[in-house]
Amino acid sequence: MWTYKNFDELTKDELYLFYKERSAIFVVEQASPYQDIDGRDPNSIHISYIEDGKLMAYSRVFVTDSGNVHIGRVLVTKQNRGKGLARQLFQNVLTYCKKHYPEKAIELNSEEYIKDFYASFGFKEISEPYTLFGFSHVSMLLE
Repeated sequence: MWTYKNFDELTKDELYLFYKERSAIFVVEQASPYQDIDGRDPNSIHISYIEDGKLMAYSRVFVTDSGNVHIGRVLVTKQNRGKGLARQLFQNVLTYCKKHYPEKAIELNSEEYIKDFYASFGFKEISEPYTLFGFSHVSMLLE
């Protein structure tokens, strides 16, 4: 079931699942040591799909200091990849953003290899490639 929760609505089990899978993917799988818990979670909306107590897909959304909406930590767990969940997740995230922040531009930082996925939703590259956490990224925007 898809859920949309602010930080205070999360159960300790949900928060644990989110941190566990974010660390498994963004730190361990990608061999990229970085500070995942960055202070943004308390001001984020956490969008997830959990089935039978297992996290399948997740992302978070927050308003940046510049006033844009930022989408980040987009993930589908390793055992659930290839089932179309990434597209479902991202469509849910965009629907949420457009409903709750209709006047704001939406931004994200994409690893370069997956930028075409985000472009298929209308995002445009707004930066040259840069290295972030050891991987080539581009900044993207949907106005």
